[in-house]
Amino acid sequence: MVVLCNKRIYKLDVMKSDGDIHTPPQLERALLEIKQDCEAKGVGAGLSTLTSENRTTWYNVSIHM
Repeated sequence: MVVLCNKRIYKLDVMKSDGDIHTPPQLERALLEIKQDCEAKGVGAGLSTLTSENRTTWYNVSIHM
């Protein structure tokens, strides 16, 4: 699962390595950790908005970052 928070992107695995799905309390705890991290770091650079650019521009910007 992809979680967007304050222009930051987080990846959240909803499945365990054995293929079982994490329980709702486990997912809630992971989302709370993401929220705390996001609040501690503040608003991000918003890099996800740059993906609407053409490939050449996006490549040049990503190299610069």
